[in-house]
Amino acid sequence: VLNKLFNTKFLVFRSGEYLIARAMDATIPEDVRAHMDFILNLDDFPKPAAMEAAYRVKSHAKSSAPAPLTDELVTPTSLASYYNIQKPWAGANTKSSMAVFECQNQYYTPSDLTTFQQKYNIPVKAVANVTGGNQSDEPGLEAQLDVQYIGATGLNVPLTFWYQSGGLFDPFPTIIAKYVAAVASDPEAPLVHSMSYGLGESNIAGTPSSTLDRINTEVQKMGTRGISLFIASGDSGVAGRNANSDPSACGFDPSWPASIPYATSVGATQWTGGSQANGETTCSIANNPPALITSGGGFSTLFKRESYADAAWKAWYTPSRVKTGQQTYEENNRGIPDVSALGHNYNIVSGGQWEKVDGTSCATPAFAGMIALINDRLLAAGKSSVGWSTPAMFKFAMGTDSPFNDITTGNNKCTEGVCCSQGYSAVKGWDPATGIGTPKFTKLSEAFMNAAGVPADHPARTMGTIPADILAAAGFF
Repeated sequence: VLNKLFNTKFLVFRSGEYLIARAMDATIPEDVRAHMDFILNLDDFPKPAAMEAAYRVKSHAKSSAPAPLTDELVTPTSLASYYNIQKPWAGANTKSSMAVFECQNQYYTPSDLTTFQQKYNIPVKAVANVTGGNQSDEPGLEAQLDVQYIGATGLNVPLTFWYQSGGLFDPFPTIIAKYVAAVASDPEAPLVHSMSYGLGESNIAGTPSSTLDRINTEVQKMGTRGISLFIASGDSGVAGRNANSDPSACGFDPSWPASIPYATSVGATQWTGGSQANGETTCSIANNPPALITSGGGFSTLFKRESYADAAWKAWYTPSRVKTGQQTYEENNRGIPDVSALGHNYNIVSGGQWEKVDGTSCATPAFAGMIALINDRLLAAGKSSVGWSTPAMFKFAMGTDSPFNDITTGNNKCTEGVCCSQGYSAVKGWDPATGIGTPKFTKLSEAFMNAAGVPADHPARTMGTIPADILAAAGFF
C-alpha cells in the first residue's frame, strides 16, 4: 500500500542486528501535498551523531587548577535560599502542572524520588502521571535528576513523566517533532515542560526546513495555549560537543532545540569560588573549582532573532564583541541562552547511591519548576499561566528593578574537555553566555502577578504562521 501511495519502493536496510525500512525516490501525491509539511521516517536516514542528555557525573579525575578551598553542593535547600523561593507551595487543588521530557532509555525510580524528598525535608510527592511508559528498574541519571529537581523548586505541583519513544534509527528531529506535536494537541498537556537533550545545529543540517518550521509552529501553538517549554542550552560552550576532545574542531555550533525561537533556553552558572556567599559566575571547566561542563551559548545559524530581544541585543552588541565568522549570525539571529540557573555540583540519588552532577540539565528543571510554582499563584488568582514567557522576562529584565541576578563574570570559551580561543563573556545585561541572568524568585513571581495580560506588542499576537482561529481560541484576540 505504501509503495503504491508514494509511487516508490521501500527497502529494508541492516545495521548489525537492527533493520530499518526507507523509501527510494518517494513522491507525494499532488492532491495531498499542499496539506502536509513533512512525513516522518519516509526517506530520511539518521545521522551517526546521537542526541545527548546535557549532564555530567562528578568524577575523581585530577584537575590542573589549584585545589579550591570549597565546592559547596547544590541542593533543594540551597536553591530555595539563594533564589529566595518562598512559600506558599502549591496546594492540593492547584491548577498548575509540569512535565519532564525524556527519551533515550532514560527512566526514573519512584523510591529514589522519595529518598531525595525525605533527605531534604521537602513535600513527599510521587509523580502524578506517566506518558509513554517508565522502566523504574532501569533508571537513568538524566531522568532521575530532572524528576528530583523540577519537584524541588516546583513544590507540590503535579508532575508528568513524559517519555517520548523513538527507535534507534529515528533522527533526533523526528523524536522532537513527535513530542511537540503530541503536546500541542493534548487538551490536558502540562503547562510547563523541561527538556535537557540536544545536538549541535551542525548535526541537523540535513533536516528539511519544512520539518524544522513545523516544529517551531508546534512550539508556538504550545505558547498560545499557556504552555512553557524550557530547553537546556548545551554543555560544551560555543564550540559544541564535536570539539570536546579535539581543539582543531573549536568553532561555533549552538545547540538545537535550545535555539528554537519560541522555547526558553536555559544556561548554567556555578558559585564563584565554590561558595554561595560569593555569588554566581558562568559555569565552565576553566573555573576554580572547575565544573564538568561549560554552559552552551552563542547565535543560531538557523533562526532569526525575534523582536522582543532587539533591545537587549542592541545593548550587548558592539564591534569589539564580534567573533570571527560570526558577524552575520550575531547581527540577525537568535541568541542563546535566554536565562540561566545554577548547574554545578547538584546532589541527586540514583539506585540508592548519591551522585554529584553538572549540566545545563540541572539548571533547566530547576528553572522550570520555579515557573510552575509561579503558575500556581497566577491561576489561583484567576490569571493565565505564563506560556511562552521569554518576551515577558526580557521586558522585566530591562526594567529598573530586574527580577534577575545579572551574571557579569566568566565565559563559554571551553567545552567539556578543551578550551578554545573564542567564546562569549558574561557582561552587564543580556549576553550569549548567561542570558539575562538567574531568577530572583519572589520578584519574578511578583512581576508576573502584576503583568497586565498579554501586551499589544507581545510576539504571540503576531504569530503569522499560526492560523487565526487557534490564536483566537487561546484568547489572544
